[in-house]
This record gives sequence, structure tokens and C-alpha cells, in this order.
Amino acid sequence: MKKLLLSLSAFVVLATACQQPKAPESQAGVYKMESSNVKGGNTDSTYANPHQLKIYNASHYFYVAMSDDSTVSFGLGSYKQEGTNITETNIYNTGDLDTAATFKLTVAKTDKGYTQNIPEIVVNGSKYALTETYAAVAATGTSDLDGVWKQTANYTMKGKDSSSTPGVQFKIYHAGHFIFAHRYPTDATNTVFKKGFGSGTFTYANGVAEETNDFSNYPSVIGIKYTLKIVFNGKDEFTQTITDEKTGNYTVETYK
Repeated sequence: MKKLLLSLSAFVVLATACQQPKAPESQAGVYKMESSNVKGGNTDSTYANPHQLKIYNASHYFYVAMSDDSTVSFGLGSYKQEGTNITETNIYNTGDLDTAATFKLTVAKTDKGYTQNIPEIVVNGSKYALTETYAAVAATGTSDLDGVWKQTANYTMKGKDSSSTPGVQFKIYHAGHFIFAHRYPTDATNTVFKKGFGSGTFTYANGVAEETNDFSNYPSVIGIKYTLKIVFNGKDEFTQTITDEKTGNYTVETYK
């Protein structure tokens, strides 16, 4: 059932509000899902500890989720808000990848964050209603990194040997928080893929960012502080370098 809840949530993050919801002044913020309820057929179940985080900035949304069996889901896109109504347009997600899709949401503000209700979702021919509740996570300021970024190049240096990882990775920085998510092939025929994500808090000053993951499907990175050297090439491109102080190996990634 928990996996069904995650599947429904990852299918599309949207909402239909209950009677005359209070419209949020702005949807921008960082939110952690607190509960998810699914009804349909003989099902009426609530998951009280879902693993899902979502960030809205002024123009885009980005969510990441993980089931108890470590199945990864994520979604990224742009959105427009008119009162309680939000239209989300997919850019990239685990289901449709880069296939364009548009979803209609209606959100209801709460004292802690917001709720969203999906009156009807069809999954494998069955209809379900989904209700989700989110709590806002405290913001910690702004930075020059704030925005949505797509990785355009990467390589890792180990001694004199270099290697790069194919695939697609996106990243968002907003209000002292970040999310990254990626999908890359793990075989020579590019038919088997790995999906992964990380999210947490960051600081940025004088060309140096420090990131700490507190939610990820990679256990080894949780709680580890990474220091990134940041070099901007104008306002719309930057390069980050992470150096392993023990080995001297380093990874360089460029984002636009």
C-alpha cells in the first residue's frame, strides 16, 4: 500500500481543494509531505510518514520521493499560479522523462503549509482519490545560486585518468535548500538506468558552497558536508568542483 501511495503521488503532484480554500499569496517555499491518504475501491489508507520533499520557487517546482524499498521518484517543471489554481508543466520526471505534460492543481493553505486533493487518478485501470498534506520547511536566505539548473558537462579526475558520467541531472537551489535528481545508464547498451537524488541545506559565500544532504537514496552521502568551489560564467552558467582531500581526486560539473 505504501508503494501505491508513492506511485499515486509521483504520477502527478496536483490538487483539488476542499470547499473554498484559502489561496496562498505565493506557493514559493520548501515543503515536506506529512501525510498521504488514498481512497478507491476497497482501499482507504493513510501513510503518516511519507518520504517526499518539494520545492517551489517563483517559476518552477521540483519534488523527490522514495518508498520504503528505496524506489525513487522525482519530478521537475514550470508552473503558473492564479489564486488557488496552479498549472504545472513537466520538464523531467521518472515516469515521462522529458515528455511534455500539463497538470492542473488547486491548493489550500494551512497554518503549517498546504494541502492538495486529487479527486480522481487512474492507475492500472483503477480510480483513486489522493489527499496530501505538506508542512513548510524554514527558509534560510537567498543566494546567487538560487534557481533551476541543468547539468551540461561533468568529468572526474583520478590521478591522470579522467572519466565522465552520461545521463541527465537537474538541480534546484532555493531559500537555503537544494535538490538534485538524475538518471543515467549503467550498461553499454543504454537500456538499464539508475535513478538517484539528494536534498538538503546549503550555504554560499565568496565562491564557495557547502552542501549537506539530509534526504537521499544514497545512504553514504547523508549527513556529509561537501565543499564546492563555484565559478560563474555570467548569470546563467556555473561550474562546481568537489575535491577529495584524502585522495586529491576531484569532480567538475557545469550547469546552465
